[in-house]
Amino acid sequence: MKKLNKVLAILCTSAIAVSGVAAFTACGGDGGHDHNAHLTYVSDGATQHHGECSEDDYKTEKENHTWGTNNKCTKCGEDKPAEVSLTLDKTTASVEVGETVTITATVTGSTAAVEATSGTPANATVTVNGKVVTVTGVKEGTSVITVSCGGASKTCTVTVTKAEVKLEVQEIAILEDGYNEASIYEDIRELQIDVDYTGKGTLTCNIDEQIATATYADGKVTLTAVKAGKTELVLSDGELEAKCVVEVATYGLKYGPFNAAEDGDPVYQLKVQDGEHRTSTDVYIPGYYMDENEGIYLPVTQLLGGVKNSGGGWDGNGAFSTEYQDNGTKYRGANIVSIYTGDNVTVIGASAFRECKNLTTVKLGEGVRIVGGYAFNGCDILATINLDETQLVTIERVAFAGCAALADVTLPKSCNFIGDNVFGSSGVVTVRILGNVTDLHGSTFLGCSSLKSVWIPVSVKNIAKDAFGSFSAGGDITLDIYYSGTEEQYNAINLTNSSWDFSSALKPSGDKRHVYYNQDFDALLEAEKNPA
Repeated sequence: MKKLNKVLAILCTSAIAVSGVAAFTACGGDGGHDHNAHLTYVSDGATQHHGECSEDDYKTEKENHTWGTNNKCTKCGEDKPAEVSLTLDKTTASVEVGETVTITATVTGSTAAVEATSGTPANATVTVNGKVVTVTGVKEGTSVITVSCGGASKTCTVTVTKAEVKLEVQEIAILEDGYNEASIYEDIRELQIDVDYTGKGTLTCNIDEQIATATYADGKVTLTAVKAGKTELVLSDGELEAKCVVEVATYGLKYGPFNAAEDGDPVYQLKVQDGEHRTSTDVYIPGYYMDENEGIYLPVTQLLGGVKNSGGGWDGNGAFSTEYQDNGTKYRGANIVSIYTGDNVTVIGASAFRECKNLTTVKLGEGVRIVGGYAFNGCDILATINLDETQLVTIERVAFAGCAALADVTLPKSCNFIGDNVFGSSGVVTVRILGNVTDLHGSTFLGCSSLKSVWIPVSVKNIAKDAFGSFSAGGDITLDIYYSGTEEQYNAINLTNSSWDFSSALKPSGDKRHVYYNQDFDALLEAEKNPA
């Protein structure tokens, strides 16, 4: 009977298969067989093979494949299935809120679809396209992304960070307040500047619209000049802020590099002068201007000076003087009423405004160090100039001679040189010399019939014979002298004598002339600003 059972079992191996049963079932026993129970399908995870009923009456354990060197099961002969391999191109990643990052899966041994899940969907969500998993940052935090295929799986930890918003704009923008279609110069009444902005909000522009207007669109701000002057463009999105200095220069001025042979190193510096297309009588010089050769904004550092003759005088006319020539063409600057010399101008060239008969107000940039010879000579109605707000070091000869309306002048502490005849025949009433000047040269205040008060620092060692007085006699002026040293130091000042002895103009003389010693100039200035 057992022999027959064995034969039936062998026959059952090739004839009948029952799928999905996890173990051999018991034989019929007592010699009776149920063939469907004698050929059993054995499953072991992803691997499976056929087993057959043994000669024993019972067999209940599961059996796994045993793979031979030929990759076939030594029990059933089935081919070994391909192993599923899954790898990811990254195991950690970072993404900003609102941005995406991709994870690419590489799969072998399976043609099943790649799937992905987010461990914390509130922080990051996933979508799958083929073998590429796209992770979108939702809010700050982390999420473990699980990618699976064919029973294999891998993970990638994604950190979601706050979005880094960037807002940047250039530091300087220079426009002009008008244009002439016939002009050879570029029209920069309207100017576009690039904005590097990565935010998602609404970018706003704030600017003094009396100077210029500003609108933002598609990564650019369009600036339109309204009138000459200086303002600041402020861009903001509620979180970030960027600023750009905006200057509207007077249209028609001319800019150019220094002549290296005359003015030293021309690199990164520009000079300025009047131009044929200027129509405004109020002149505003910008701190910077675009140099076509360099392709960048360069500082405007000097007002063009006149031509110096062999005797030390100035024959030619300067940047904005009454008349000057350029390649045979004459230009006139006499219609100028006011001027701002720019933030970076250090030198007011010789004869720069000589005989500008309509000039009333001069606002010097704080960087001015030198006022050239004859710079304002003959400006009859010039009444206001802020020398005390500059870094003035030198005033060259005849600079303010003949300025009949110039009544009040303060020379800053930085000033250490005053040339001859600087204020000769001018209308000065009060002159405060705060710096370490050592010499008052000839004609410094000669012919200043309105002069009533002069502050002289203790640093003064020499005063020329005709520094003070009139052209007829030295002792005919009424004057208060405020001196920062002692009486002994004052008396030690060297007064030059000659047949015209004007030294007596500096000596006390009853009610006519007073000298006040040991004066604290800082205290005097404070008292003037805040009178009792």
